[in-house]
Parts: sequence; structure tokens; C-alpha cells
Amino acid sequence: MQEALADRIHTSIPSLTKPEIMRLLDVLPEERINRLPPSDIADIIAGLSLLGPDHPVELLFLPGRNGDGRSMELYILGYDHAQLFSILTGILAAQRLDIREGQLITSRRLDGRRLIIDYFSGILPPETKTPVWSRKTRALVEEFYQILEVPGDKDPEMRRERIQQRIIELVSSSLEHSGRQRDQLLNPMHIRIEQLERSTRIELKSSDTPFFLFSLSSVLNLHRLRIESVNIDTKNGRLIDSLECTDMRGSPIISQRKLDRIRLSILISKQFTYFLDQAPDPSKALVRFDSLIQDLGQARAGEDIRGLLASPEFHGELALLLGTSDFIWEDFIRIQRDSILPLLRNLNPDSLLSVAPEEVESALDRHLADHAESGDRDAVIRELNAFKNRQSFLIDLDHILVRNLDFFFLSRRLSALADAVIRRACAIAWEAMTEQYGTPRTAGGLETHWAVFGLGKLGGNALGYASDLELLFAYSDSGQSDGPRPVANRDFFEKMFKYASGVISAKKEGIFQVDLRLRPYGEDGPVAVKLDTFSSYYREDGKAHSAERLALVRLRHIGGNSDLGREVLSLRDHIVYESDAIEIAELRDLRRVQLKEKLQPGRTNAKFAPGGLVDLEYNVQILQVSHGRSNEALRGPGIHAALEALSELGTIDPEEARAMIGAYRFHRNLINGLRMLRGNAEDLFLPPAEEREFRHLARRIGYRRDGELSEADQLKIDFETHSARVRRFVERHLGRDAIPGERRLTIVDLVLGRAPVVGGEVGAEGEEAASIFASAGFTQPRKALVNLLGLQDRSASGAEFLKLIILAWERIIRCADPDMALNNWEQFVRQLEDPDIHFRQLLSQPRRMDILFRLLSSSQFLADTLIANPAFFLWSTDPDVVTRPRTQIEMEEA
Repeated sequence: MQEALADRIHTSIPSLTKPEIMRLLDVLPEERINRLPPSDIADIIAGLSLLGPDHPVELLFLPGRNGDGRSMELYILGYDHAQLFSILTGILAAQRLDIREGQLITSRRLDGRRLIIDYFSGILPPETKTPVWSRKTRALVEEFYQILEVPGDKDPEMRRERIQQRIIELVSSSLEHSGRQRDQLLNPMHIRIEQLERSTRIELKSSDTPFFLFSLSSVLNLHRLRIESVNIDTKNGRLIDSLECTDMRGSPIISQRKLDRIRLSILISKQFTYFLDQAPDPSKALVRFDSLIQDLGQARAGEDIRGLLASPEFHGELALLLGTSDFIWEDFIRIQRDSILPLLRNLNPDSLLSVAPEEVESALDRHLADHAESGDRDAVIRELNAFKNRQSFLIDLDHILVRNLDFFFLSRRLSALADAVIRRACAIAWEAMTEQYGTPRTAGGLETHWAVFGLGKLGGNALGYASDLELLFAYSDSGQSDGPRPVANRDFFEKMFKYASGVISAKKEGIFQVDLRLRPYGEDGPVAVKLDTFSSYYREDGKAHSAERLALVRLRHIGGNSDLGREVLSLRDHIVYESDAIEIAELRDLRRVQLKEKLQPGRTNAKFAPGGLVDLEYNVQILQVSHGRSNEALRGPGIHAALEALSELGTIDPEEARAMIGAYRFHRNLINGLRMLRGNAEDLFLPPAEEREFRHLARRIGYRRDGELSEADQLKIDFETHSARVRRFVERHLGRDAIPGERRLTIVDLVLGRAPVVGGEVGAEGEEAASIFASAGFTQPRKALVNLLGLQDRSASGAEFLKLIILAWERIIRCADPDMALNNWEQFVRQLEDPDIHFRQLLSQPRRMDILFRLLSSSQFLADTLIANPAFFLWSTDPDVVTRPRTQIEMEEA
């Protein structure tokens, strides 16, 4: 029979010899080949014959046999790889092919390698242009094959994860635009598992749903199964899939426990896959979801956990959570797996999981009541930290999952929690010390007072994710305790405050970790600070550095004696606001050193880079000090309130205050996102904008694709814009020296600052601005500056142009001739009746920018044609128009 088939193929394709044909037919399973349409077999064999080291895959696109224009048949012929079926179904899911039929055929080894024939038949999305769809599909398949075929991979596991991440992100991006109904619970499926001689067959029957094949293949991939053959059939909306699988060694899966785990994953992952686009990191979300349900499956023996996962809305929340933070996953979700799902199921905006700031103290008292009455201090400390850890986790959960909760929700709740925990830790330490040493007293026999203060983010009621607790402890007088083992007050309070600090355990380094380095003399000084030491150290002729005095702007009384608290704050006001103890030059010198230590060439530090959070905080505090002598309203620890007070007093414009509050929120959210991304409080360098980590960061802090404008582009626009506004604000009110380091203007600084141009000529003050163009490769930097400002003048909406120029600038400087591109763009915009419409089009569709600047920089003839005919813009920047092949007749007609 194979002989006869070989003869027919040779007749159809004479260029293939009969021995070549037989060599291929001999390694293919005859019963599977015979199921394929006879008319396709010759083309399939011809395609397989083309495979080689430099051509590992061949694709055959055939119009659907029903002739409706939307049906598509596709053969993928190539070398076999372990992840291949998951990759191919992911590509087709991302390309939104509604698969109705399919087969996967795997050959025996030929020259040491196995071949695959993957056949898919389905329906293309409405309004899809078949040639464009085919080109994109071919490009994606070839892209992944290039990765799979890399020889001698030193880390195959890393490559496997990289491929999985890429394919899941493609699918999640498609899900985002698929228009599917999220709120509909998918119908259940029937799964039958049968053991064959050399493989395990999994048969599934269910209603057909988009992305199901990808979900199924991803699950099998996660469980490290090799898919040997597949048969897909869809009839009347009912899907029947049959797969034959082995383990990675080529053996059937005989472990009943593993089969049960696979069954559970298939049943539950079908619905979860629908919500992968909700996750900042979709790949991690899918892997963690499978791990979580497997853990629950073991922990809840006999319980049907499918009922727990029945809510479609729940899956979206879970995807968002599982794909957000390594730290939250490792340190909370896996540990609290039995309670996390019921928590999420009850989540709603009107009834948050975490305790409100005004109720946290009483909630802590209730939590500790039983242990406090028992007198078991160690148990009280354990439960205090358990309460802290759980509440900080629930605050993070609320902030991640509940829409419209901004950064200030997070900071208020974390700060209130920290205050309550610190007060309780001090109370525990006081009780322990007085039991041992008695009550500390002054020389006159009065009780010695103590107080605890917050500094930094804690002092400003602005704690964020992974913030530490910067504390200062003070006591009022010398003397000794009155117990049977009296000690000097300095020793009593040193022991007490060290004990209190030790009571608060950090869940992870940098997260609710006590930091005492801002006390007088830093780490060399005592933990317990006597009132007169506080005064002598910080006063104008004291030993404190100006930066230490400036830090007192955010000093806030948290616990202990209120009279002592007011006395310390009064001393602070005199030192900081009513004397000349802070030297601006000393602050600038320290900032330069800090900048040198914290920055790295070629990397951007979100906190310390010029225009970042540190510049904003430092300089608002300096404005508070400068104007706080006569305006007590400026003496508060919160930066938000300080900016509003500066605005009300007329020191800064209301618009500036709003801009700086917006910049503060942005930078705090960005730093929170980075810390959550990495589970590290110290690594605050932004990932390169072109890397997937940057996109994940953008999604973690709330960005979602806006038309063609990606999450990463939106984050880049906002980072550049807010940073430039901070730099401009600081320079306007405190001078250029307030931003340390070499002054390096960006294109955004230039647009915000408007370099002087008179009569088309760049003045002396504009030379610095023109240097931006020279360093970017422009041969006529002054002319380029005039062009840019001409574009800006044509925009009635400065905000839109500011956003656009960030993305446009990157494209212009990559052009072969950036001078030509910018000059022609300005000439083109001059011809438009409403340039802002054009600017909005470019901003919302960055791919049009790529085509536009390619045209404007590559041919003056094409550029002049476009300038003379602005209406050609939409037509000439339509990717389908530009990339579609045309016949000679079509070209002549056009």
C-alpha cells in the first residue's frame, strides 16, 4: 500500500524520487497518514523533504474547503520538540483561529530525529485578511523554531521557561482583545484516561471554547508530558479531543497519583486560562495556579475544590494575585493556601479584607486578649507578629485586587498597622523591664517618661510595600529604677528599647524591619536618646549633619508619654524651622555623594535618579524649612499636606502642587511595584524598556494596553514626564544646583522648558538645549531645535505633544537621517488643519509612527509627496496597505 502511495506522490511531484518518498513514508504511522485528505499527502511529503538544519519547519496554508473565505487549513511540518504542541496551539490561540478539527502525527526517528505533521482546520476571526494572517502565523512559528533549534543549549530549563513565558504572553495579549464573556461559567467536561501499550490516552468531551486547546496543552506541558498524537473533532459546538501522551522518557504514565493531578489540572485550568490577561506576569500566574490547586487537592482530601473555584469573577482576582509578586506567592499564598481561596471569594470593594486604620488597635487587642491574660509573653509576641504579617498581607491583597484604591490607601493602612504594632511592642518591653528592674525614676522620685517617634516614610504616614520602620526612642531624665535590682535609667531604657525592637520580626529583609540608624550618632550612639542629648546633638552648634536635621521634618510621635512627645517636637521645631541649623550646601554635597554611590552607568534608579523620588522629597522638605519659620502650617511630616500648604501660601502654583502630588504618587507606586516585582527593598533599578520585565512592572502598577499603546510605552511616558517635571520644579524654586551631578537634559526637559528661539535662530541660552540633538546624532542641532519647537507650537494640547515626543524621539534618532525625519515631519504638520488630531493618532498607534518616520527619512521624494498630500497619511501608514504584495495590474490601477 505504501508502494502505491509513493507512486502517486512521485507522479504528482516528479522532482521527488521514489526512494526519497519511501524513506519518509517508512517512518510515518500508516494508519494516521491514511486519515489525512489524500489530495494533501503529496504536498506534505514534499514539505517534509525540505526539512534540514537550516530549514527546520515548513508551513502549508490551504483555503478552507467550504469556500466561505474565513475557513483556513494549515499544516505545520517540522522536527519534533518536547514543548512543540503547546507552542503551536498557543500561536494559533494568539492568532485567534477557532480550531474545529486537527491531528498531530509523530514519526519514528529519521536520521536521529523525529518529524511531526500538525494539521489544523478552523475559522479565522471576522474581517481577517488571510495573507496578513498567514504571514504573521508563519513568522511566529519560525521564530519559536529558531529558539528550539539552538544547538548545545547550556541551560535547557531556562530556555523552556523563556519559551513558555513568551507564548503565554502572546495568548494573554490576544485574550485582552478577544471580546469573550468573562462572567460565564464554562460547561464541565468529561475526561477518560486509558492505558495503551506504549502511551496513555486522554479523551476529553466538552463544549468548544476558544483557547481550550492551548489551556490543555499548557497543562500537559507543566506536567512534563510528551504529546505523541492528537485528534481534534468539533461537531455542533461539542469538542472531542483524544491525545496520546508519554512521560519525557517515552513511557506511559502509570502513577495513579500523577494521573489524578493531571485530571484536576485539566478540569480547573480551562476556566482560569480565560483570565491570564489579568495577571501582570501571565506565565507565573499559570504555573502558580497549577501548583496551588495541586497543593489544595492534597490538603483537602475528599473535598471537592472545584466548588471553591466555581466563580468566574474569582478567577480574574486569582490571576491578578498569582501573577503579581514573588514575595506574596512564596511567603503568604503557599503558606496560607487553605485560607486564601475563601478570602478571595468574599472580596468586594464594600467589605475589604484588611482592618481600617481607626480599628486596627482594637482588632490587635482582641487578637492578643487570650494570650495576654495567660501571661505567656512569648506567645503574645508570636501572635503580635502573626497579626502584623497577616494584616500586611491583607492590605497588599486589597490594594492589588480592589479597583480604584490608590497608593494612599496602602500607605495609610500600613502606617496605622505599624503604629499599633510599635506601641504594643513598647508596652510588652516596658512590662518585661519593670518586672525585672522596677519603674525608672528621676532624682526627685518622679516617674521617668519615654516616647517613640517615627521618621522617614513611617514618620510621614507614607509606608509602602517593603518599607522599613525608622524609629527614634527618647526618655526624659537621668536617675534609676526603683526595683529590687535597680539600674540607671540609661541602662533601663537601652534594654527596653532594644527589647521592643527585637519584638518586631521582619517577615523578609526590608519589610517591616526596624531601622534605628537615624538616631543621634547613628549606629555608634545609644538606642535610648536622653532629651538633653537630642537637643545638644541636633541644635545649630551640635554634631548632627544637616541631612540628619532635615530628616526631623518627618519626625512624628507614635507612642509613649504625650507630654514628652510634644516637648521633643517643640525642640524639633526650634532646631529645624526657627534657627539656621540646616546648611543647604552641606545637603547638596551629601546628595552628590549619594548619587555617585547609588547610580550605575546605563541603568536608571527609580528612587535616586535625577528627578526621582529622593529629589522630590528632599526639595519639598527644604521648601518646608525655608518657609516654615513664619508659616507653621508647613511643619507637618506629610509631603502631600506640605505641597498643599505651599500652594495655599502662594509659595508654589496650585498647578505645580497638583503636578508634584501626581509625581509623588507615581514614583511611590513605581517603587512599590519594583519591590513587589523582585521581593527586594534595595534593587530599584528599572528594567530595560524593551524587556518583558518592564512590561510586567507596568502591569503590576496598573497599566493596561490602550489600543496599540502598550503598557510599557505608557509607563515610559509617565516616568520620563514625571521625572522631568520634578527636575523643572526643583530648578525653578531652588536653582540648578539643587539637582546634583552633571546636568543632562532630555527631550522632555526641553519641551517643558522651551529653549529661547528668536526669529528662527537659537539664542545663547538655547545652545544647551541644542546639545541634546548633537549628542543624538543630528548634524544640524540648531535647525533640529527650531523644528521641534515649531512642532510644539502647532499643538494646542501641550500634554498630548509631551507624551508623543517621548515615543517619537526614540524612533527619530534611530532613523538613517534624523535631521531629515524631523524637518520633514515639521513641514508635514504645517500642512494639517488640526495637528492635535495627527498627534493623537500617532500616540495611540505607535506602529504608524514607525512607518511615517521611515518614509520621512528615507526618500525626499516620498516625503515631499506626503507633505503635498497630507490625506495620504492614513493610507500610507496602514500596515496592510504597505506590506500587502500587489500584482502588476493592481500597481498600474493604483
